[in-house]
Amino acid sequence: SMNAACVYPVIAYFLVKHIPFLSKHKKAVYIIAGTVVILVGASRVYLGVHFLTDVLGGFSLGLLLFFLVKGFDEKFHSFRQK
Repeated sequence: SMNAACVYPVIAYFLVKHIPFLSKHKKAVYIIAGTVVILVGASRVYLGVHFLTDVLGGFSLGLLLFFLVKGFDEKFHSFRQK
């Protein structure tokens, strides 16, 4: 669940940022990514692989990593090639 909470929002962020069609539908892209993250966490609890607290902890750490990546991308955008 931590990987899902980090990877899917990062993918959505970069898709919205670099694809003009998706940047017009930003809200839908983020809703789809959030739904996938929630479904992954719910499936982990449903299958009995993790406890709810494990999933919530994974969500919090994954979202922290996402916001770190997003902040790094916004702050150091001059290092990317055009």
